[in-house]
Amino acid sequence: MTILRTSAKELIIHNPIRLDDHAYSQLETLGFVGHIIAPNTFHGSDAPFYQKRFPLARFHPPGSGAQWPTSLRKDVDALPLNGLRMMKETVFFHRVSKTLVVTDLVFNMQIKLRGFDKTLYEMNKIYQRFGPSRLFRYGFIADKVAFGRSLDKILRWDFERVIMNHGTILERDGPKMLIQSFGEMGIKPLL
Repeated sequence: MTILRTSAKELIIHNPIRLDDHAYSQLETLGFVGHIIAPNTFHGSDAPFYQKRFPLARFHPPGSGAQWPTSLRKDVDALPLNGLRMMKETVFFHRVSKTLVVTDLVFNMQIKLRGFDKTLYEMNKIYQRFGPSRLFRYGFIADKVAFGRSLDKILRWDFERVIMNHGTILERDGPKMLIQSFGEMGIKPLL
């Protein structure tokens, strides 16, 4: 889960996960929860709990990035990824922190593993590396050209940091790392 704050101190909850009552209380001290995002087809099952807890918040289901409110774009922009099958994923750009927020677009699994888990992570090309998984590349990308156009749009944003659902936050060199990691899988931006 990632919490983004707008210049008006409104909170945007990306990929909500259930919390205990104390954590919800802490969350509420950060600002008004105005938006709840289920960022892709496979993430967002806890969104109904947030909708119940924060009934005034606007809910954004998977694939709704094209309807992202214009009033929010000055603080947090949204881009639905094109060229995907089965997975409707929208990525977000938090301007003030220069942060790209994604769900399953990339992983950054820097943990040390052994045995079968390590082998499985290595086979999926997510062991101790930043980048897309093989599953994303071969299972979800249906149209490389359309996806490449989405990648181009992402690279036009002025970000350094990348927050993803799986792995360690990448603190710097986000554009360079995206270009390199997708290039290793034969997907190059069209810039």
